[in-house]
Formats: sequence, C-alpha cells, structure tokens
Amino acid sequence: MGKIKKEFPILKLDENYLEKLENTFPDLESRVSDMIFTLNKYVLVDKYRNPIYESIADKVERIVRKWREREASLKETYENLKDIFNEIRKSNKRKRELTLSTPEYYTLVILERKLGSSNELIESVKKLNKDIKGKVFKGWSTKPSSLKEVGIIVRRFLRKLPLSKEERDELHEQIIKILKDQY
Repeated sequence: MGKIKKEFPILKLDENYLEKLENTFPDLESRVSDMIFTLNKYVLVDKYRNPIYESIADKVERIVRKWREREASLKETYENLKDIFNEIRKSNKRKRELTLSTPEYYTLVILERKLGSSNELIESVKKLNKDIKGKVFKGWSTKPSSLKEVGIIVRRFLRKLPLSKEERDELHEQIIKILKDQY
C-alpha cells in the first residue's frame, strides 16, 4: 500500500494543487495525467450539481480530446489545464471574498450568466438567501408546502429582474435545483 501511495500520490484539489503537482511529479506527462484524473474526479462528476463546473467541464473535455487526438502538444495541454485550475482557484477565492454560502454563490453564478456581474445583483442574492433562510432545511424539498413556499419566494425575486418569462422559468428551475442539492 505504501509503495502505491508513493508512486501514485493523491493530490487534493485545493489552493496549492499546482505547486504540489509540480513538486510531486517531475515530468510533464505525469502532471498532465494527474491533472486529467483530478479534473475528472472533481469537475466532470460534479458538473451537474455545481454551475461553476458546467462551463469548466466543457473546456476540460475539449482540451483532453485535443490531447488524445494529438491535435495539441503535451506542453500546450499542460498550460491549458493549468489555466483551468487557476480559473477554479479564482472562483473559489471570489466566493470567499464575497462571503457567500455555497447555494448563494451558485445562484449568483447562474444569474451573472444572464445579467452580468454587479454589486446590486450580489446584494439581491444575499437578500434572497435571507428570505429563504429557515424555510430550507434538511429534507425541505420532500415537503410540498416548503417546496411551494420557497418556489414562490424565488419567483418573486426573479420577477424583479429584467428577464423574459422563459428566462425566469429556466432560472427558477436552476435555483430550486441548487437549493435541493445543497440542503
């Protein structure tokens, strides 16, 4: 077991991942392989539960496909994957700086895709979180009255935004999904 751990160390996806990767694997091919494994483990698996990973997952799949089909060099693949890890790091840092909970941050991300980034939007998402606090709890989504109450609050919130009915319906579905997944 010790030999396997030494030859194939498990690197956790955190702020220091790239530094640990470079210290652990001296050759580029091992780094790329570990990066692909790590991205598959964290990003591709969670892309349906994490809106941040949705756009990143598409990029990862495209980078890996190009590398496997020999359309991109090993060095180019490594640099592209490093950019992905830096994007994840930047997103996590932004979440901490905004002091948002995970559901709040995911909601903000999907709203920013439609409306762009603004301080007003951040404050609106924080207010939405205050409005639903206490109404979402472990198992809340299995209780029809709770699901309906939270749904009404989310719809009321979305009506205040400059969106079409179709966009509001789509965002409502995504926000409720986020809340269900996180609580």
